[in-house]
Amino acid sequence: MPTGFQCAYPPCQCYVEKRGEFCSAHCRQAQASGHLEGQCHCGHPACMGRSEEDQDGSTI
Repeated sequence: MPTGFQCAYPPCQCYVEKRGEFCSAHCRQAQASGHLEGQCHCGHPACMGRSEEDQDGSTI
């Protein structure tokens, strides 16, 4: 099981060391732009391959 905290960008599934941190500049910019729905495209393994899941996180 992952340790730490989930990235501060809600659609992202990555984990970071401190609460409120972002895993990447992509997530920081997406959060700042207000784009909070859909899939995360940070490119990290935790977010890759999520196209098989719908937006609420359940598998199809």
